[in-house]
Amino acid sequence: MSEDASGSAVRGIVIDVHAHVLPAPLLAHGGLAELDGRTLPDFPPVLADVTERLRQMDACGIDRQVVSPWIELAPDGLDAGRADRHLRRVNDALAEVVSRYPDRLVGMAMVPQHAGGPAAQELQRAVTELGMCGSLLTTSGVGLSLADREMEPFWSTAEALSAVLMPHPRNPVDVARTRHEHIGDLVGTPVEGTLAIAGLLRAGVLHRHPELRVCVVHGGGALPVLAGRIEALWGLSGAEGGARPAEMIGRLYFDTLTHDDRALAFLAELVGTERLLLGSDFPFATGDPAARQRVERLWADRREPREAVLGGTLERLLRQVRHRG
Repeated sequence: MSEDASGSAVRGIVIDVHAHVLPAPLLAHGGLAELDGRTLPDFPPVLADVTERLRQMDACGIDRQVVSPWIELAPDGLDAGRADRHLRRVNDALAEVVSRYPDRLVGMAMVPQHAGGPAAQELQRAVTELGMCGSLLTTSGVGLSLADREMEPFWSTAEALSAVLMPHPRNPVDVARTRHEHIGDLVGTPVEGTLAIAGLLRAGVLHRHPELRVCVVHGGGALPVLAGRIEALWGLSGAEGGARPAEMIGRLYFDTLTHDDRALAFLAELVGTERLLLGSDFPFATGDPAARQRVERLWADRREPREAVLGGTLERLLRQVRHRG
């Protein structure tokens, strides 16, 4: 149970599904050695400072965070062997951090994507040995496309484990153009995420694996407003048989990171509040520190959907992860 700024009780747990971390052990023990001196961009100190993270969580009324590795830790530019070693170090360091605060933090791994087998193996290790809930996946630029058939072993393993998956852009779409025009964060990143999810739909991944738990970040990007077009023009996609896109979209989960009450209300009308998970993109400037307040405002007079979005649905998904394999 949390309290708001006035001290009023908020029934039910509040869990943020979309938060990032730079595990401090990586900085202390040379865990970034595989990056061969690649300079990381500047980052907010709270990304690696758990004490300050917990203070800010308390100030925002967040009971728990699902913390995934900062996307800049993705192993772009590394060969397969080095990528595997690097991500094992990242996940081990993340597990070390989370183990100190099990009531506040839930770890979400990052897996290699150069082939489906190694991705599946690291996910299995992360969930069954390190106690993590699932995996963040880079949508492009680091290994295989998520729609590639070679990723099939990963999807099978994720489904068997009931793991929570979070496809996340590494770079905005058309990075040269969007960064030059300073619209990468504004539209390039959510559009990149939209392309990745549309690729999963077209490839039939959600048809072959209907029990996958995939959370689409940034409120689904452009997917909610394009859902009708995708359904209407599906025959032009070349997809062969399988479920219709509307059905597959209905199997997805979406974080609430829309930055706008109207957009979030539209998303809720499209997919249902039972498919929404509180998400803030902590601790970045592109996030929404008032994510919880937005949900409480929209469903102020409807306790059941409010509590489900704030944490009830995600709490259920986390309980269902099969940590024993």
